[in-house]
Parts: sequence; C-alpha cells; structure tokens
Amino acid sequence: MTDKDNNNNNNDPPEVSTPREEEAAPAGEQGTGPRTFCRSFCYPFCCCCGSCCQLRILPYGLLRWSLATVATVIALAITLLADGTCYFIKSEVNDPALGLVMGYKIGINRYKDEDGSCEVYQDGTAKDLVYQSVYWEVVRYFCDIGVIILFLFTLLVVTTGLLEYKCAGRTFFAKLAVCMAAMNTLHMASFLVFASDICTGPSSKCFLGDGAFLMMGAIVAWWIAGWLVLHMIPLGQQGSGGDDAHNESLHLPSRWRSLYVEVCGATVVAAAAVNGAIIAAERRD
Repeated sequence: MTDKDNNNNNNDPPEVSTPREEEAAPAGEQGTGPRTFCRSFCYPFCCCCGSCCQLRILPYGLLRWSLATVATVIALAITLLADGTCYFIKSEVNDPALGLVMGYKIGINRYKDEDGSCEVYQDGTAKDLVYQSVYWEVVRYFCDIGVIILFLFTLLVVTTGLLEYKCAGRTFFAKLAVCMAAMNTLHMASFLVFASDICTGPSSKCFLGDGAFLMMGAIVAWWIAGWLVLHMIPLGQQGSGGDDAHNESLHLPSRWRSLYVEVCGATVVAAAAVNGAIIAAERRD
C-alpha cells in the first residue's frame, strides 16, 4: 500500500450517528413508543394499534374454541326461543259477573289471542288487556338489549376460530366471561312480568309457562358458556420453561374463577331481591 493510499484512508470522514438513530435504539429496547403506549392504554379491548387482531387458525386450540362456541351459540338460541315464545306465563282471570275463568297465554313479545293464534304484542283483539302494564314494556327493553349484547359476545367468541386478539392478553376472555355473567341480569328481569296487572289483580293469578322455563335454562346455559370462555388461553402464551411454567400457564389465577362465581351469585341475589320486592309491592296495591 502506497503513502498516497494511506493518506486517502486517513482523510475519510468518521462515521457519526445522528441523534435520531441514537434515540431510536433505546426506545426500541425499552418497548416504548406510540404502539406500545396504545396497547397499554387501551388494554384489553383495543383494536386501534394495527396489530391487535392477527389471522390465525384456531389460536386458542380446537377443543377450547369448540366448547366455548357451541355453548354460547346454544345459550343464545335458548334465549331467542324464550324471548319469542307466546307462552311465557299463563294468566287466569276470574270474571264473577259471567262466572267464568278466562285463561291467557302471554309471551314477552307475542301472546295467544282468543282464536288461538300467536299475535305480536302490537296486534290482536286482547292486546290491551294482556299488555296494559308498563312492566311488559320494561321487560321487553331489557331482553332486547340483553340479546343484542350477548349476540355480540357470541360473535366475538366465534371469530376466535380465525382471529387471535394479540393485544388483548390472557385475561381478555376472563373479563368477557364476567361480563356475560353480569348481562344475565337483564334476562333475570324478565320475571318482572309477574308484577303486571294481569297477574296482580284481585281476581287473577299467573303461572310459569314454557317460555319462563326456557329463560331459566338460558340463564344456566350462559353461566356454563361463560365458564368455558373463562378458560380460553392463547396457545402462544402457554409456558415453555418446564412443567411448572407450562402447568401454570394452562390455568387462570383462582381470583378470576372466584370473581366469576361471585358475579353469578350476586346477579341471582340482586335479581331475586328486586323482582320479589316489586312484585310484592304491586300485590299489596
């Protein structure tokens, strides 16, 4: 190598890192930045980060997904049947003037008219008699809202067969299950129909019908579905550091199970107390 070549090498400008590069490296190492902030701020229901949902086949496992999906779909179907039947309760009204006992089969949205046909609550000849109380309208609103919310929950569970909610975390479905249990309160309120005038009148009484038993079955079905959703854990988050880590990752902390059971119990107690108090007050009046 000649002296000229050495001089050229010595004259090469030194490499200088720009402030942008110096700042970018620590940010990447520390996991900060807009994307990470969005994930932490919106956790666990955020899909605004651009990488929240990833297309993946059965990311939560075939067995867990199948059980949770089948359970939620069945629970939703039973709920729709209970809402749509025209025989939620049976009312018997005694007419002393005629010496007759008139029987009516009434549902939340439909009832059996005098000719035996199921009519929507807005139609038919006896609509003003069977739906004269405001409690029917209140129950109808509660049940409609409950069906819409639980349908969205069911849709979310079904989509987990093809989508992994990456920024949701392993507690996402635990929180979803608790919400499902809490939403059951709206359908428990359907028994407020026993506070309606056609049930609390001095010469009338009501009995549980097919729809009422279906609603009870739907409430239990949602509890079972929520319990199965509670245990949906992403396969990618299962431990790989030995048997202890693997076993620990397969199970949620006991506080989530305890919270779920407590929410289910609290909704039953609250619904029974509120429904019972309102029905008793209407009977006294």
